[in-house]
Amino acid sequence: LQGRTRLRWLAAAKALEAKARLEEYLRLYPIGPSAKERKAAARVGLTDAAAGELARVRDELLDPARYTSAGEWFERFRSAFQTHLDEAADQRIRYWANRAMLVTAVSPNGLVDSVSTLYFSFAMLADLCRVYHLKAGRTGTAVLLARVFFNAYLSGQLNDFEKLAEE
Repeated sequence: LQGRTRLRWLAAAKALEAKARLEEYLRLYPIGPSAKERKAAARVGLTDAAAGELARVRDELLDPARYTSAGEWFERFRSAFQTHLDEAADQRIRYWANRAMLVTAVSPNGLVDSVSTLYFSFAMLADLCRVYHLKAGRTGTAVLLARVFFNAYLSGQLNDFEKLAEE
């Protein structure tokens, strides 16, 4: 019983810590009334209506008297705030994937495939970081770079394998 009580206490403490970190994220998320913030949001697929909804939900989530439990708060965060960000991120992923698809489909060789995939991957990652208002640290950046370079290399090699299969 004592072990179970301790685990419950730890779970509650971690939930409060997570809520505090997400509240800080909400405070720093750049959705304000300024034209510069609206223009930046529009560039990554957040319409004025979505940005207005995000601002409204942010104010609601930052009101300490609004929610009785952390579980309610987390559910509201996921359903009302994060959903809009995920939709914008999906749009950016589709946009860059379609551009990569078109360019690699008409490219004459693997080098062009690799370079275009590399560029589109970096552009997509930059957009996703803007959508979620994230900055990767040194380790995160190194991991992302490794994955992007590997995918770019792989895209060029697949084109070469396709030519071998044709021959």
